[in-house]
Amino acid sequence: MKSFVKYLLVFFSLEHASANFNSQVLRSSNNFTYVLLEDSLSNQILNEKLWENHGPLFNVQFNTVTSPVIQIDAREEEKRDIIKKISTIDILGHWSAGKRLGTSADISFNSVQLNDGEVFGLGDLRLQVEYELYNRLSDPLGVSVVGDLYFPTGNIDAYLSNDSLGTGLTLVGEQNLKVLTASLNIGYAYVGDVVFKNLDYSTQFRVGGGMHVPLSKKFSMNLENYNLFLPNSDFATGASEFYLGGQYALAYNGKFNFGTSLSNFDEDGESDFRVLMGIKFMPWIEEPQKEPLKETVTIVKTIRQCGPERFQQTFSARSLLFRELKTHKNLPYISTLKNQIAIKQIGHMTGMQDGIPYIKNTQILFATDLTGLPSFDSVISIDSLFMKMDVRKVSKDISTDTEIFCILNHSVCSGELFHKSSWRENINQEFFQGKETPNDYFTKKFTEEALKIANKEKVFAADLTLDLKKIIDSSTLKDLKSLLYPKNKKTEVLYFLVADDTYVSNDTYLDISMTVDSCKIKTNEKL
Repeated sequence: MKSFVKYLLVFFSLEHASANFNSQVLRSSNNFTYVLLEDSLSNQILNEKLWENHGPLFNVQFNTVTSPVIQIDAREEEKRDIIKKISTIDILGHWSAGKRLGTSADISFNSVQLNDGEVFGLGDLRLQVEYELYNRLSDPLGVSVVGDLYFPTGNIDAYLSNDSLGTGLTLVGEQNLKVLTASLNIGYAYVGDVVFKNLDYSTQFRVGGGMHVPLSKKFSMNLENYNLFLPNSDFATGASEFYLGGQYALAYNGKFNFGTSLSNFDEDGESDFRVLMGIKFMPWIEEPQKEPLKETVTIVKTIRQCGPERFQQTFSARSLLFRELKTHKNLPYISTLKNQIAIKQIGHMTGMQDGIPYIKNTQILFATDLTGLPSFDSVISIDSLFMKMDVRKVSKDISTDTEIFCILNHSVCSGELFHKSSWRENINQEFFQGKETPNDYFTKKFTEEALKIANKEKVFAADLTLDLKKIIDSSTLKDLKSLLYPKNKKTEVLYFLVADDTYVSNDTYLDISMTVDSCKIKTNEKL
């Protein structure tokens, strides 16, 4: 912010200026992804794992900058430091009160080196509330609104406080691109009566943009820019930071960020150089499960020698990882201006009604890892393949049969699509290639086995057991073997989808039973 103070002090000495302005304009972000910017509240851990918006996030960030405030005489011939150096430790706590609401508070501890010595002091306290309007994972663009409230707790003599109650409002937009995530912040703030001779600092426009680029599972890079403009002073630049840094995963729930930033350059080619580093961590987030949560293997040997054997295994369903979500964008339904179709993961809900979780106009995604599946050459026959699901649906409509179950690996769906003309535009013709579903097995199974009446509403609730052989009946898949072993290669992960008003609990798993030739089992495969 050196050029800011240059405009500020060009025509008068320090004695003519009020000390009630906060020279430390850099504040920590309240999210896991960016350093200077806010995200759209669709939070992300490390580079690929999503976390539910519940629980605390703590951020401790250190930054230091030399000669941030200078004085220039009227002839612009002599420069003198007013503040030689500022070193700051920001401490921030963020709490997500729900899936769309986040609150945070942060305060800074500062060491300020003036010409007459070093001063220690607090900065102004900031309270922040953020509300998510659109989710970047299920909507075309993530959008949130951030409100700020500043309290004058800082040390005035050390240029660490505006000495007044301040407010701010920021609009945040965030977009997932193929190899990065980009954020744009546009905001306004009033920080109190902070006016110098030729510069009015009280009203501010804040504009920033940047990107987060995952490079590996452990390391990512951030490129961010933050600008502060003063409309009451002909939109002079109050501050400008260009940040380049990296983030390294310390654990599944923490990361270390480090980088440098430069301020806007003056005509002499000089700029402020700032060093930043910090730690962000979420102490109450459970470690993501990499293996199936529920897995059993049963072998029934018919003879002592090698030969035909029964293979049975159970695979638990799980949520998709961030990188998997990015590769599954061609889904059965799409949003239109008239009707929005959300995307959620297994166990997620739209809300609760009379204690029953429900989903509304949503596509539910989940996956099963087929760890330990025998090789194609060893499979004699696939005897059965069942998906066991705990489902719920609350419906006031007369028609309750527009539900589908899909195997995304092969774009195969069972059930019935939307009947009403107002919803037909939501059917993704690219996914279905202009065709209807090959069968209605899922719809009939759902309505026949999971119907009860409660409070004049139809409530569907049951533990469904779906025969995947009937799910793929009359489809492009000729049998279960072509489902599990396309092109004679075993599938590592099966991806599923349920839509559009069906809640699917985490208690969902896939049962496989097949007959294999143990003589052809490879040495590195275990039954």
